Amino acid sequence: MTTDHRLAIPALALLLTTSTLAAQAPSSDPAPDPIPPHQSFTIESKVLAERRLVNVYTPPGYAASPGVAYPVLYMLDGGLEEDFPHVVNTVDSLIKLKVIRPVWSWESRTPSDVAT
Repeated sequence: MTTDHRLAIPALALLLTTSTLAAQAPSSDPAPDPIPPHQSFTIESKVLAERRLVNVYTPPGYAASPGVAYPVLYMLDGGLEEDFPHVVNTVDSLIKLKVIRPVWSWESRTPSDVAT
């Protein structure tokens, strides 16, 4: 039996298109991502003359590994109501699957988002 490769690419494109359309079908609002374990605090910046809310995620095992240096993923805007849960849940999953090495995630809200 001979395979006709000329049909493979259009068939794959059709399959991807229909699965994408099915995934975009209207549905009820998706459940929000849970907010992962993290620490939140406000810092005063004398240089910027403003307050900043900071959210910090540390990877599993961080507390039991004093002195270990970790890379940091800096997110310059977002917040608990926006990008922080999505990004940190993804980072946490990738760490647990051993796709990436453990990292900190640091996110700072813009001054307009922080109550004075």
